Amino acid sequence: QMCIRDRYIHWPSDDTSDVFNIGIFGENDINIPLREIARKKTVSGRKIQIKQYNSPEDIDHCHILFVPSGVKEMIPDILGEVKNKSILTVSDADNFSEQGGMITFILIEGKIKFEINIASLEQAKLTAGSELLKLAILVDENK
Repeated sequence: QMCIRDRYIHWPSDDTSDVFNIGIFGENDINIPLREIARKKTVSGRKIQIKQYNSPEDIDHCHILFVPSGVKEMIPDILGEVKNKSILTVSDADNFSEQGGMITFILIEGKIKFEINIASLEQAKLTAGSELLKLAILVDENK
């Protein structure tokens, strides 16, 4: 039994799926490059599978869920649907971290940075590796 240990994020060791599922909510330009990566790469020896979801109720087992800013009004429903599941939620929408999302990409002075909500990660039984934490802006939603 092997837990998925990435240099950046560790998933719980009771995950026995043989594919690494990346979910994308709605139509998004990231679909195409992700499918290209999925064809060529693996995560901890597992094939990558891309899933697209169009409503919060559709969301099933995935390891990472990308929520584009275009669906920002649905973020509370999406995050409610994945609560307590070991799904890494990632978005480029403003205030995603403050709403309980885990990783938010932000543009600062022309560079892409990201915020991490550690409390949300821990609630989902995910652990951020030290490599990731060195790069991140940490967000405390209780402030």
